[in-house]
Amino acid sequence: MRLSDLVQDVIEAHDQPGVGLNMHDAIKDLCLRADDDAELRLTLMWEGARRRIKSAAGAARRQSETADETDPTLDLFGPLHSRYAVDEKGAVMKNPGDMRRFEFRKAIEIRRKSVQADMVHLNALIRIDNALTPFWENDPELTVQQAIALYRAAHVAAE
Repeated sequence: MRLSDLVQDVIEAHDQPGVGLNMHDAIKDLCLRADDDAELRLTLMWEGARRRIKSAAGAARRQSETADETDPTLDLFGPLHSRYAVDEKGAVMKNPGDMRRFEFRKAIEIRRKSVQADMVHLNALIRIDNALTPFWENDPELTVQQAIALYRAAHVAAE
């Protein structure tokens, strides 16, 4: 079985309506299901290690005690991550002080695309919140799905 199919099976098995996805149980189940397949275990280990390293490398903020390791003048422009992806796949991450101009611009392009995608998602969440606020003001215990059903009913009735 392909890893993507196995992951989807685990998500479906552990995603409970109204409760959500218990990540701990899903991960435990995925690992147990992959236990008999050495190639699958290696892929899981590789992907997990890659994500952990990328996350730790990219999210670490420059600290004043490490200022001697990098050019402290970069701090003049605001807080920066200690490393940024300089390729689309995120396989290469560099300290901004060590980047050449083309790498720095590539990091900007990658971050811009990421922020734009995040903003599209955030704006959708905000639009939903704004549309459903009147229903939640009447009943704050409604789920999003329940509030959308009321929203649809109100808008169909108004047409």
